[in-house]
Order: sequence, then structure tokens, then C-alpha cells
Amino acid sequence: MKDKKKLTDKSHKYTMAMLSISSNLDLSDIADEISKVLNINLIRDSTGRFEEIPAYTSHVLGFEIYLMGEDPDEKSGVPHGYFLKIYPDASLSIFDSDGWKNIDIATQIKFLLRNNKGLTITEE
Repeated sequence: MKDKKKLTDKSHKYTMAMLSISSNLDLSDIADEISKVLNINLIRDSTGRFEEIPAYTSHVLGFEIYLMGEDPDEKSGVPHGYFLKIYPDASLSIFDSDGWKNIDIATQIKFLLRNNKGLTITEE
């Protein structure tokens, strides 16, 4: 019988994405739009995990998805930057953080969100 590699073996690849979003929309509106397009449920984080930065999170199929950032400055109207990040769920012990950045799906997520007016999305 062949030796099976552990999922924490560094030769394994993990899916991830990091995107920057610039918009005049509020964080809650962006969370709603992303939830619709990706068919997930981003909910407001109330754990304090992100300290002072407002965030919306979702856990689906072994991934943690989070959207975070400050809302635009109402006085200046200048859009503020948001970040959408998708990583393997750190609470699952099968993942080894050394391998997380091997399969980048940022381009795919950016493509899925391409028709959302009011969002300017760039890959990190």
C-alpha cells in the first residue's frame, strides 16, 4: 500500500484569492452584491477579530471568505478601499499555512464580479 501524503504536506496546493475593491457603495451594499454573485451569505462580523475594521464573513466548503474595509468618507465622497479575501478555513486542522498561496482564484472571482456597477476590482 502506498504511503498517503498528509493534507498538511507542503507539496499540496490550496486555493485562495485576494482582491482590492474601490467603491462609493457602503460595505453592507458591497457585501450584499458579492453574496448574490457568489451565492454565499456574507454576514457582519461581531467577534471583534478584525479589531476596529468593519468586516463581513462567510464560511463555505472549507473556505473562509471575508470582506473588510472602511466606508467612504461622506464629506469628501472619495471611495475607500475594501478587501475581499478567500482562504482555507484556519479552524480546520488539515490546512498548513505554508501552502495557502499556491492556487490563486482572484482572476476568477474578479471575472464573476465584473458586471457589478460601482465596484472597481483589482487583484492583490
